[in-house]
Amino acid sequence: GQAGFADVISEFLSDSSQEIKETAALSLGILGNESSRDKLTALALNTPEGRSLVSKGGAANEVDDRTRSFAIYGLGLLGYRTADNGIRQEIVDTLIAILEGDGMTSSQRDLSVAALSAIGLVPLDSQPDWTPPDEKDDDATFRGNECREAQVQWTPDYYGNEEINFLVRAQCPTTLARLIQFADPRAQFENEADKNFRDLKTLVARQLVEDIGRHSDKQNEIQQSCILALGLIGDADEDEIDADIRKALTEVTKNIVDIQSRNFSMVALAHVGGRPGQGDGDALAGTDDVRKTLMGQLSKGQGSLKPWAGLGLGVLERSLVDAGETPS
Repeated sequence: GQAGFADVISEFLSDSSQEIKETAALSLGILGNESSRDKLTALALNTPEGRSLVSKGGAANEVDDRTRSFAIYGLGLLGYRTADNGIRQEIVDTLIAILEGDGMTSSQRDLSVAALSAIGLVPLDSQPDWTPPDEKDDDATFRGNECREAQVQWTPDYYGNEEINFLVRAQCPTTLARLIQFADPRAQFENEADKNFRDLKTLVARQLVEDIGRHSDKQNEIQQSCILALGLIGDADEDEIDADIRKALTEVTKNIVDIQSRNFSMVALAHVGGRPGQGDGDALAGTDDVRKTLMGQLSKGQGSLKPWAGLGLGVLERSLVDAGETPS
């Protein structure tokens, strides 16, 4: 039950080279052995134990932010691999503690970005009957580490806190999209857990669609993240929310001035159009319209957008091939 390499790797945590030190922290997560969780947690939280791990004799040094960040990524990778939901809950609790502690300050952006990315890699088990605590209850606590529904409810609260640096909050849409992706769409009509995730997908997507709409006042980086996230969770079927996602991505070139947002919309739209849906009606109802949009941009769009439209067409047709469908 022990990984011999974990001890070998741990020796490099106190190396004098910053690059080797932080790579060792990440490598413990890549190794994926549950026995490394305590070390990674200690590094991530900069505890006395963590400081001793990065020190070679004498006074214990602080765990620098770069090493802490790589340890956080390592926790996310370990949580992604473990089958123990209890361990995943403890990891998510650690990540949220960082976000609500050191990660709240603008000088610690690396820690927050790492923690949000890691949360998206650690899906907790579903509890379909879970509901957020009553805000009117003074004793109510909401940590976001109870179940996947709690994760998906906690993250938008963090996303909407404008006291937090927008470059950090820009990571939230991708985190939400990953958590939604982990729900098996093929089973969503067979059990309450996956039916609940269909509702959560709608909840998340509605907010992201609004944030790339004509009247959005979100920063460019946040809009770019919303576009990429919608590309991860939308599909080509006839569900109302998926039709709205495709429409919103199609209209990005009209509604958003930012060039990179427009570029990203071509690839995001391609992912959505090439992903067969599991809802009612035709699983690929929107594919032809997506293809026409991309072809139109390739032939008549702005010069800077054309290569992205071409890339999108490649992504679209390859996605169809991978899904066992017939490409154009």
